[in-house]
Amino acid sequence: MSLNSSIRFPVLAGAILFLSLVLSGCGGAGTGGATPWSWSTGSESQLYVSGSNGDWLLSYNNAITVSGNVPPNRTVTGGNTLFNGPRGIAVDMARHQLYVANHGGNNILVFNNVRTLTGNIAPGRTIAGAATTLSGPSALFFDIFSDRLYVANTTDNSILVFENASTTAGNVIPSRTLKGMTTTLNAPSGVFVDITRNKLYVINGGTIGTGANSILVFDNAATVAGNTAPAHTISGGSTTLNSPSGGALDVFQDRLYVSNTGSDSILVFNDIATISGNKAPDRALTGVLTALDQPRDLYFDLAGDRLYVANAGTDSVLVFNNAGIITGNVAPNRNVALTPATTPYGVFVDVTPVVAGSSAALDGEAGSDGSTASAGGAPRTGDVEEFPGISTAYRQFYSFDLAKIPLGTIVTAAILRFYQASVSGLPYDGTMGSVVVDHVNYGTALEGTDFAAATLLGNAGTLSRDANLGYKILEVTGQMESDLNNARLRSQYRLRFSLSDANLDDNDDYVQYTDFEDSCCGVNRPPQLAIVIKP
Repeated sequence: MSLNSSIRFPVLAGAILFLSLVLSGCGGAGTGGATPWSWSTGSESQLYVSGSNGDWLLSYNNAITVSGNVPPNRTVTGGNTLFNGPRGIAVDMARHQLYVANHGGNNILVFNNVRTLTGNIAPGRTIAGAATTLSGPSALFFDIFSDRLYVANTTDNSILVFENASTTAGNVIPSRTLKGMTTTLNAPSGVFVDITRNKLYVINGGTIGTGANSILVFDNAATVAGNTAPAHTISGGSTTLNSPSGGALDVFQDRLYVSNTGSDSILVFNDIATISGNKAPDRALTGVLTALDQPRDLYFDLAGDRLYVANAGTDSVLVFNNAGIITGNVAPNRNVALTPATTPYGVFVDVTPVVAGSSAALDGEAGSDGSTASAGGAPRTGDVEEFPGISTAYRQFYSFDLAKIPLGTIVTAAILRFYQASVSGLPYDGTMGSVVVDHVNYGTALEGTDFAAATLLGNAGTLSRDANLGYKILEVTGQMESDLNNARLRSQYRLRFSLSDANLDDNDDYVQYTDFEDSCCGVNRPPQLAIVIKP
């Protein structure tokens, strides 16, 4: 076992649980169709709205219940703010910072102490200047696990990436730039990253020329740069894309919501990581009952399956419940009338889960014979019979990077989502038991000795009791607290059968859970660690 001696600081004690987990049967059957989260209270959540008309930032308490013609709890406006047509916003909940794509100012504004932010207050930092190449930025995506900011640089037809975003300021060169004819970027107005699939999604808001009215999908989101072609493009008449301007991503369901501004509708595309071409949306919200009128930015609340819409035409934020299934001419469940009139563009809700992907180099299997396989190799949990009465047992391992989670972070809820993609033989016949999860610490390398190495907590919970394929979930809030409090750079887990790693029936008896590379089964269902951060 190789251990990393790097130091991390412990988190503050006394976390308040404001999200509760609803886990059916200790880790569950099902394919992830229902969200495993439920709200225990709405008092912790805040709704943030940017307004490009009059240069406002509005904040509302109780985001999951606020409705009607109610004044904002806080308003940020005035000359000190430097607002000039603010559009997309993103919140770093761990560092209490809010990023604003200041479209008219060609800069990014960063405000501190976001939950108490009010009045004519200056930003704590500004990313601005010729070296930044910022030109009409419209949308942002902040990756808290990598401290990385993605910018849809609309006027320059580019995507900019700033590493170490939490400390970046001034006239700095972007860490990476995605730009050029091959990219087909055309007035990009939305940018999203699925960390677990390493995919970058861009909504092209341009209506004329190459790439007009399209969704671009780029592989290798963590590194893609230059004049690189998208891996997939969704475009054409069947898509019904018409001046799209924003969107929201459901990483659990691999689903993209798109605000179709030109047609006053919301389009929904399933399997967004793999679809391409002239693909019709799987669903659409459209019609007079929806109250959609020039929808701009969207925000998807993974915890509550709610979709928030910045509705520019009526100066409101619309909220649709059951976003994963609703379709057609349906009324919003809530309508927040904005005062003053702001022509809203950006919308964000805090206190919602963020989702990390596992580390490809540290995912894998270790065998009872001392063998290991990582970075691919179709790992297994169970036994492989080599000769009658002789078998090799295997256990799967997963590692999630915590290195960029900052000092003072409080995680109030966490779940693992592992996809059981294949079952060989009869591993669930009762002899081997159920698949359980050990909380371990195998450091920077997976080694053969990790098969039977000591645990931080043996049998932290049951992941699966049956051969049904699909996502299996397990609460690991305590394990995350332990990792953070003990300054670990990674949260690591081992899968094994509870009673025996082998049943010696002269047949292979094992299960396969997907790894980051999807090396076993090609099902596009990666391992995921979803956590809720107290802002």
